[in-house]
Amino acid sequence: MSTKVASEELPIRSLTKYGFPQGVVDVLEERKFASLNPIQRLAVAKGLFEGRNLIIAAPTSSGKTLCAELAAVQHALNAKGAFYLVSLKALAEEKYELFRRFWTQGHEPIMRVGITTGDREFDDENLSQCKVTFATYEKFYSILKENPGLLKHISLVVVDEVQTLGERVRGLTLETLMTTVRVQNPSIQMLGLSAALANPEDIAKWVQADVCRITGRDIPLTEEVWTASTVYSKVFGVGQTDLNERSNPTGSTDTLKIVHHLLAEKKTPIVVFCMTKQRAEELARTHREATRKSTSVIRKGVQQLKQLLLFVSEGGPTGRSLVEVVEGEIAFHHSDLSMEERQVLEAKIREGDILVTYSTTTLGQGVNLPIAVVVFDDVYRRWLDSYIDQREYINMAGRAGRRGLKDAGGTSILLCRSAKDRQRMNDYLSERVEPVVSALEDTSLPFLALNLVASQVAATVDEVQTFLRQSLFGTASQEKNPALLAARIEAVQRVLGKLEDDGFLFQPKQGKYRATDKGRITAQKNIEPETATRIIERLKVVADFVAGKKERSLLSPVLHAFLECQTEAGLLYWDYRAKEFLYDQREAICCIRRFEHPDNPDATLMTAWVLSEWTRGSAYNKICGPFRNLREGNIRGSADHLAWMLDAAVAFARLPQLKISPPLGHFLSMLRKRLLYGVAEGGVPLMEVVRNHSSVGVPLSGIGRGKVQALVEQGLDDLTKVLEASDSDLVKTIKENEQVQNLKQAIVKYLEVSSLSLFPEHVRRGERVSTKSAVEAVYKSMGTDFEVAVYNLLRSISLSVKLLDDKKIQGCADLLIETQGGNIQIECKTSKRGQVSNTDAFEVLGKTQVGEKPTAFVTVGKPSFVATAIQNSFNNGVTLITNKVIVEAILQVLEGRRTKGEFLSLLCSGHHLETVELR
Repeated sequence: MSTKVASEELPIRSLTKYGFPQGVVDVLEERKFASLNPIQRLAVAKGLFEGRNLIIAAPTSSGKTLCAELAAVQHALNAKGAFYLVSLKALAEEKYELFRRFWTQGHEPIMRVGITTGDREFDDENLSQCKVTFATYEKFYSILKENPGLLKHISLVVVDEVQTLGERVRGLTLETLMTTVRVQNPSIQMLGLSAALANPEDIAKWVQADVCRITGRDIPLTEEVWTASTVYSKVFGVGQTDLNERSNPTGSTDTLKIVHHLLAEKKTPIVVFCMTKQRAEELARTHREATRKSTSVIRKGVQQLKQLLLFVSEGGPTGRSLVEVVEGEIAFHHSDLSMEERQVLEAKIREGDILVTYSTTTLGQGVNLPIAVVVFDDVYRRWLDSYIDQREYINMAGRAGRRGLKDAGGTSILLCRSAKDRQRMNDYLSERVEPVVSALEDTSLPFLALNLVASQVAATVDEVQTFLRQSLFGTASQEKNPALLAARIEAVQRVLGKLEDDGFLFQPKQGKYRATDKGRITAQKNIEPETATRIIERLKVVADFVAGKKERSLLSPVLHAFLECQTEAGLLYWDYRAKEFLYDQREAICCIRRFEHPDNPDATLMTAWVLSEWTRGSAYNKICGPFRNLREGNIRGSADHLAWMLDAAVAFARLPQLKISPPLGHFLSMLRKRLLYGVAEGGVPLMEVVRNHSSVGVPLSGIGRGKVQALVEQGLDDLTKVLEASDSDLVKTIKENEQVQNLKQAIVKYLEVSSLSLFPEHVRRGERVSTKSAVEAVYKSMGTDFEVAVYNLLRSISLSVKLLDDKKIQGCADLLIETQGGNIQIECKTSKRGQVSNTDAFEVLGKTQVGEKPTAFVTVGKPSFVATAIQNSFNNGVTLITNKVIVEAILQVLEGRRTKGEFLSLLCSGHHLETVELR
């Protein structure tokens, strides 16, 4: 393709020359795209539609996203499919909704799209049917580790915000997965997008790509530096050669004075970036107080916003503070707000109802909003003694002048208050950006090596060494620091040997490594080998302590026991004022792991108390009350971290060699979910419905942990009870009748989708092993037909199974499996609305015995079992298994991944089978 194309006009209709059908052109023209812009023409000239790897470096609002969008559509139509990787869950949702809106609607949808961020339970189970899948870096890396063969089935990987390679933690993940793509399937086209990449040539050399770079934006951005007397300005994209000067109309660098001036000039919406959450809230409150007297009439949109916030807020201190300021068309935005509060706020910014938003960097690299002016209250992080770097500044300044503004231009304002500020701001205006360097240099080699072996990217010393050489770190080090690279390569053999000694790896063949179950779990959960060792040690201690005790009375001590598995990560900042209050709790909390044992006993004690209240569903006011500066975001962040540690602990608990009792494993699994959701155990199923409301297509805005916990306290502690409750009882808590109906509809759809979520995948696998019709019947049938379907499924693996008739043998079970070790008596239960009840789950125990005395009792249920039944299964000795789990287990036998004997052992386990893990 001639580079002349880059300078020629390319109308959108000319895309048909590159194989795009007219339907694609029609969609783009409906979106008001008349022709390709400069960066898009350059990408086409460099081989965008010919499978070439490209690094596209261009400012925000320059049209990079359409390059990736067109490439993804092309691959979806003509090849295997694509993964579109982004840095944030919110960005994944935004891109997914964009594709879903334009490419999956209408009578002839172009493609099926999917999303996987860890927040959508069912979307993950059907990714194989999607042509374009949106994911965060971390989620895609996790998928690659669990499904090493995935890269054979895709042909495009888009990496948005590729400058993230330079970040210490997330850069490691991104570099590892990009290197994995290169090593495992170099034929995959890779597109890297960035608005702040100083050295695209280095990245391009690494991934064997061409560089597409421009400096101009479709929507111009004016950059300004305000001193007390003078305003210096320039247009982004021309460097620092042409600065204009004018007098400062406010005569000040006070943030609020400048914001009031901008409001008077009607330059809105405005985002003011602050360095701390406290500062953002302080400015918003001060601004609101200054305008309170002049606010006589509250606009309808603002009234709606306030009501929405009151509806979705869970009553924490941050939520209350936000509600207080929005009447003045003012808001603040930071990580202490819940996701729903942020979504409501962002929607109202788009609609123009919020004129000024005081924000931390949460809006600096996030969803696109039509912002006219960005003001930097400060650019200096005092607690780190450093200024924000060039890449951060460019991303944050680039929020101004987005598509959707009446006046397309944007303005970025830096407030210069000292000579030190001026020097740094000169650097920002120069448009020079720090080069991206590899994060792999400082990475734990045991962590990397274990992940490579577990994901089957490497199996030998040579292959791990080759991976290092082909990484960004290796490519750069070969020229700049070959001694460092040589030292890392030399250490590989020693590291693999140590991992083998510690039980993470083994050698089935001399010189070829494979991960043990312990190593596989460690890699899948993305934890360090040292962290895995600590988790297993704590798991054993907890198991010994709780033997014979009721685990549910050990909530705080168990949480305390698993804190600090990964150094001090996840601990809340110690509040010295609360020392006396917390010491009163010390004896009850520190009964598994003594107070003296943790590295930071006071912070560990405080975190354990806070998280125990969180998992009981306590209101934010109660949790935050004893502490000065504790906010919602701190609690959620700490809870998420400990849930990560418990997720690994639950997986390790399934290892037979650890001999962890199933009830303890289930307790830890539920505790992990309670940490994620912030509710008591009875609220977990309902929170899972709420979490998946997008997947089932029912709006549930405003139903969060607070309302779910209130329902639990009403006694509505499982999904069936909520469905059977009167609307009037539910309205007492949910407040709106429409939302009551939505909630019931969401539960019904959730149960249906949950039951059928693996259906397409199971049918395809069933067809390969000649059992498609049996699989379909188990999913589609109800009542007595379901009994016959399960019978036929069991026969597909040549079991000696009988379909019993209770007319001939009064009160007998539905099925009987005869084995050398004894008979297995099976009852099949389905529910058309709601879940299989506790009574139905254990009805098998009262059935008439047929033949020899049964050695095991099983209930196969559809769609799922109520929580009470699951809890009781451990004491009653009945194995509870859902329709899709039994299908998965049978398919594994037919595929040779599980023996018939292992399947029978599962049926005889005597507890609830939540999943059947792959070996």
